Amino acid sequence: MNKQADKKNRGSILLPALLVLTSIILLVLSSNYVLAVSQCSDSIDNDCDGKIDMADNGCSSTSDNGENIVVGYAKGCLSYGQTLKSPCGVVHYTCDHDLCQACIMILEKGAYTTADYHCVDLPACGFSGGDNSSGGFDTSAPAITISNPLEGSIQTSRRVYISIAVDEASKLQKYYALRQSWVTLCERCGSYSKALNYYDGENELLIRATDRAGNSVEKTVGFFVDSKAPRISKTFPKTKKFASGEFIVIYDENNVKEMILHYGNLEKGYRTATLLGCSSGKKQECSIDVDLTDYDGSNIDYYFTLTDIADNSVNSKTANVNVDISPPVINWLLHNELGRYSYFNISVSDANFDEILYWDNYDSRPRWRKICSVLKNGACLKKVSFRAGEHLLDIQVFDDAGNSIAEQIEFTIDY
Repeated sequence: MNKQADKKNRGSILLPALLVLTSIILLVLSSNYVLAVSQCSDSIDNDCDGKIDMADNGCSSTSDNGENIVVGYAKGCLSYGQTLKSPCGVVHYTCDHDLCQACIMILEKGAYTTADYHCVDLPACGFSGGDNSSGGFDTSAPAITISNPLEGSIQTSRRVYISIAVDEASKLQKYYALRQSWVTLCERCGSYSKALNYYDGENELLIRATDRAGNSVEKTVGFFVDSKAPRISKTFPKTKKFASGEFIVIYDENNVKEMILHYGNLEKGYRTATLLGCSSGKKQECSIDVDLTDYDGSNIDYYFTLTDIADNSVNSKTANVNVDISPPVINWLLHNELGRYSYFNISVSDANFDEILYWDNYDSRPRWRKICSVLKNGACLKKVSFRAGEHLLDIQVFDDAGNSIAEQIEFTIDY
């Protein structure tokens, strides 16, 4: 029999003997195991005799026949407190559950735990040929607790503090969506905390915990980052201008929660009004109409407050405006036609008079034309030329606040 065949037979004989390792633990292995590849040298003193493994059995060169070689790998069951030791007496694994499963490296002189990848696809350990129903092992996945960020929370900084805890020593991993890969945060740890960077908007934290028995669990937390403060760029009407009830605000904010108008004065008191339907985004415009009847003829202060979903708020600059909601009063509107001209005499009462315009409905190309923009002693005296024929005029009187009043006149030009 050659050395290679002898080594394989020796492995099959050793497996039953390992079912009870009195010098180490009471250990149960799975019914199947995988043979290790023959080694000529692993450069390790496996049997602690002071000699480096320069040539194990199966090699043609001079060998240290007392050296400890790897026979194979299998899954083993341990009870609470049991350990796996190397032939040198070093503890490599301790079971911290009622029953545990570990990947076992089978040596000529004992067994100790090794990397789990050696036992991939091997049957589970057990007390009845691998049937876990008559004697199980650690199949419970760790429990993950993510204390920060909380589900549905809103973070005001792109640097988010992560706080994770597990109920048993585990490998913690985080999934990076951009890389589409898992990144290890820590090995065999019970907690992890660190500040990590995220983008503004919707974010997801996906954590995986894997214990020493290979049980794993994942937990996801969704949260929102809003790190940018709102910005108000313009408001209307401007300071020292007139207000008739409409107020306009222009702003930048991607996550609008609330927009409030504050207005009033000491004499009549201060009030607030909530703007509805203000859109999120850059260079957005929102407006509101309020009743300023109580403030007519006086000055008021006003400003806007913009709040985002992270409760970041900003106030616009306070503007002082004149309130004028009363339309001008036309005391009289006289006109006299002579030749191609109509002579107007219009008396108006309004402290904030702006202009008088007319619209000729019988004109082939009608448009608003100016009659007066200045009053003399409260009256507009103006001579305006017209084409021959009938004319139907809409007369409109405006004040600086945009209030207006209209009258209609009709006359004929004959020349």
